Amino acid sequence: MKKTTTVIQHQRWQLFWAELFSFSLIFVVLALIILNLYQRTLYNDVDQNLNQQRTQLTSTKGQPKNAPNLPFQANAVVFNQNGQISNQNFLGQQNYNLFKSISLDTKTLNQLQTITLTRNNNQANFRTLLVKASRKNPNPAYAGHYVLLIQNIDPQINAFNNFRLVLLFTLIICGLLAVIIAYFLTQRSMRPIIQSWQKQRDFSADAAHELRTPLTIIQNNLEYLLTQPRQTIID
Repeated sequence: MKKTTTVIQHQRWQLFWAELFSFSLIFVVLALIILNLYQRTLYNDVDQNLNQQRTQLTSTKGQPKNAPNLPFQANAVVFNQNGQISNQNFLGQQNYNLFKSISLDTKTLNQLQTITLTRNNNQANFRTLLVKASRKNPNPAYAGHYVLLIQNIDPQINAFNNFRLVLLFTLIICGLLAVIIAYFLTQRSMRPIIQSWQKQRDFSADAAHELRTPLTIIQNNLEYLLTQPRQTIID
C-alpha cells in the first residue's frame, strides 16, 4: 500500500512539472515574440523617416537648398573630407557638443544603427543612418559629403522599457496561473491511472482470496500424509 502511494505521488509530480514547463515555455515564447514585434513597431516610423531623408540626399532633384526636410527630434551631421563635422552652425552649440564625439565610419554606410551619447553624465539614445550625398545635390553643404542622419529615440526606449515591465508583470501572473492549471490538470490526468491501479490491486486481492481456500485444503492433506509416513497412498 505504501509502495503504491509512493509510485502514485512520483507519477503525479512528474506530470505536474511536465505540464508546468510546457505552459511556461509557451508563455515565454509568446512574450519574446510580442516584445520583438513591439520593438520593431517603435523603430519602424523612425527608420522610415531616416530612409526618406536618405532618398532626398541621394537624389539630384527636389532637395531643399538650406537643409534636408528633417522630422522633429532629428538632425543631420555633415562630415568634410577630413571626417570632421562641417555644419556646426546648423546644429547649434548644444547639439554640436553632443554630436562632436561621433566619428565617421564609412563601413556603416546605409546601415541603420542605434547609438548612445553621453553629455554631462546624461545619456541620450539615437537612431542613425550614414548616407553619401550625391555630388549633384543642389545644396553645396551636402553635395558629395557623408551625412549622418540622426534622430532621438529616448521616447521610444522609455515606452519599450515600460512595456517590458508590464510584460514581465504579466508573465509573473501567467506563471501563477500556470501552476494552478498544471495542478488541476495533473489531478485530472491521474484519476484514471489511480483507478486502474486500484482495480489491479482489488483483482490481486480477490485472486489471492479465491486461491487461499484450495491451497489450504491441499496443505492440510499434505500435512496429514506426513503424519502417516508408512502408509500407502491407497490407505
